[in-house]
Amino acid sequence: MKRRLSLLILISAALIICQISPILAQGMDDRAEIQKVVDDFFKSAVSRDLESLMKDVSANYFDIWQGVTLDYAKFKLINKNMMDKVFEKYVDYSISDLKITKLDIQGDKATLEMEFAWRGYNLDAVRKENGIQKRFIALDRENGAWKIVKFRRLNIS
Repeated sequence: MKRRLSLLILISAALIICQISPILAQGMDDRAEIQKVVDDFFKSAVSRDLESLMKDVSANYFDIWQGVTLDYAKFKLINKNMMDKVFEKYVDYSISDLKITKLDIQGDKATLEMEFAWRGYNLDAVRKENGIQKRFIALDRENGAWKIVKFRRLNIS
């Protein structure tokens, strides 16, 4: 009797694991894909490659920032202007230590908070500068690929 009960429990556990494994694997795949999108986005920014940067952004990008509606075209313009300002002000600008600190995946939608370190030589102040910045990013899975649909700076507390 005990042997049958143990065998039944073992078979039930195996069936549950078989059913859960694809779900867990998908979650790990999503995490890796999202991390790659974030990494690629920031690598493109540091290399001043606006076209590559925008490949990670959804054509359906939409946000409201400081009362201004941002779509894909405005987000692209903001990033171009930001890159121009950063690389006019800094030499040897780099970003490192990208870390996703919070990640929530719900089907084809994900939100995350992340932080990164930056450093560069400020040509105006004639000194090295560095800091930590935080971002909130929302992504949607579109045609099997994760794309950024919102991107906001977070205040460091």
